[in-house]
Amino acid sequence: MRKLSDLILLFIVFPVNGIASIGNEIENTLPLVVEEKHSEEKLSLMFQGTFFTVTNDELGTDLSGIGASFQGIYNLTSKFGVGGGAGTVMGEDGGGAATILNWAFTYAITGSLTSKSSEYRISGRKVVDASNSLSEGLRAQVLLSQYYFNGSSSTIPYAGVGAHVYYQKHIAITDSVMVVGLRFDQLFNNEVSLMPITVGIGAIF
Repeated sequence: MRKLSDLILLFIVFPVNGIASIGNEIENTLPLVVEEKHSEEKLSLMFQGTFFTVTNDELGTDLSGIGASFQGIYNLTSKFGVGGGAGTVMGEDGGGAATILNWAFTYAITGSLTSKSSEYRISGRKVVDASNSLSEGLRAQVLLSQYYFNGSSSTIPYAGVGAHVYYQKHIAITDSVMVVGLRFDQLFNNEVSLMPITVGIGAIF
């Protein structure tokens, strides 16, 4: 008779304990709060070390040297951006040979100008961190350029237009964006024209 009572008690207690255990698991996992965050970088800063050369056969001038340039680009869309920048060229004697200012209109021939990323969290814990697009590809710029060449006794201004083609590539190991480019300008001062050529390599932040 005791065995029968024990068996009945077992069937009564086990389901109750099982249901309580399941209820505790549900309570521990609910409610689930799913959060998502999307970001898109609109502003990029480009720094380059440059090699500059210009020749004018009529005036007999020949100038080349190393320098540096800076440019800020604001991305209006994933394909088009506007901005401006400045640069300098050092002469052979170590002094400043030229100062460069420009407005830039940028178009992404391939890829996207903007870098997009998404982050997903469940109850505060990050479960997915992914990049939808990386800011890399071939770019073309139309430039409105202003050059100031430092002469022995005065500064000579030249103004004109230019074209800048560069490629930017995301480097996963360092999580940085490298850039290499080639720039041509057509400059004028009264009847005199110059066509500087600039090669640059640097990084975009």
